[in-house]
Amino acid sequence: MKAILVSIYLFFTTISIAQNTVQISDLELLKGNWSGELMYINYSDNREVTLRSTLQIEIKKDKLIGKIGYTDEPSANGKFVIKLKENGTFINNEEIITKSKLDNNSLKIVTKYDGKDNDKPATIFITYVFDNTHFSMTKEVLFENTTERFVRNKYTYKKL
Repeated sequence: MKAILVSIYLFFTTISIAQNTVQISDLELLKGNWSGELMYINYSDNREVTLRSTLQIEIKKDKLIGKIGYTDEPSANGKFVIKLKENGTFINNEEIITKSKLDNNSLKIVTKYDGKDNDKPATIFITYVFDNTHFSMTKEVLFENTTERFVRNKYTYKKL
């Protein structure tokens, strides 16, 4: 009986882990040029700010390489690299906590990591939702010793 229970436990643990892994092929839909905006909550006055944004994504081997542009603030333009780690259980240093297919066939990936926001210790949650025409990335912050998250920023894009 004990062996059966251990087998059942291992089976469901394996299924649970497998569902929260991401492969580079899962990110293929992100390749291309995107146009949209960044909404963020300003640190100094907690005001909501919106900036027009562009995004170019390419995939090289096992990495996603992006260039992000801000139409109204080109000095803030930048580049980034996303690399899957630990057999697809991490995106860079963000632990993948859920991966699911939504009713509209979008893929939703939620990650978390411990960090700081506004110089305060926090758990950061990033939610990626995308399909072949839409992409959003939402950063939520949960400060230490609190129970409610808030949205610090959100990128929303449409594919060109």
